[in-house]
Amino acid sequence: MSLSIIIPHHHNLLKLVKCLKSVSSQEFLPIVETLVIIDKNIKSHVRYKNFFSKKFDNLNISFFFNKNNQGASYSRNLGIKNSKNEYIAFLDSDDEWISNKLLIQYNTMKKNNIYFSHTSYLRVSSNNKIKKIYSGVKTYNNFNILLKCRIATPTVIFKREIFRNIFF
Repeated sequence: MSLSIIIPHHHNLLKLVKCLKSVSSQEFLPIVETLVIIDKNIKSHVRYKNFFSKKFDNLNISFFFNKNNQGASYSRNLGIKNSKNEYIAFLDSDDEWISNKLLIQYNTMKKNNIYFSHTSYLRVSSNNKIKKIYSGVKTYNNFNILLKCRIATPTVIFKREIFRNIFF
């Protein structure tokens, strides 16, 4: 499996470090490229690249820098356009994956020949209460996707070939 992980980032560097640690510590880490899109104007691109590339050398990180804030959708689309691998996963820079996320999701996709998947997830509140969010509904149609779509972007993995010209 070859996987491109797309991470838009706008604020808090400490959260980005935690995010990348969660990727780096996956029980299963395929051939991976990590595309971090910095969604703000910054002065020192080199500092970002040097710090994160050394700290997370197993993630094959590439940085893209927006000239100003373009938003998460624009940044994800930039990541998709610049990604090279067979599968694409999304993770927001203020989120983390549990250590077996890629192992379980990838094995399920391969075993069942699935081209798109998403998972439920845990939401941690400001007072550290954990709530499980059940992602999606049993059947989708245009109406309930608009009103009740609970697919969290950081839970999605899809095979590149099904989204050749579809973007956020």
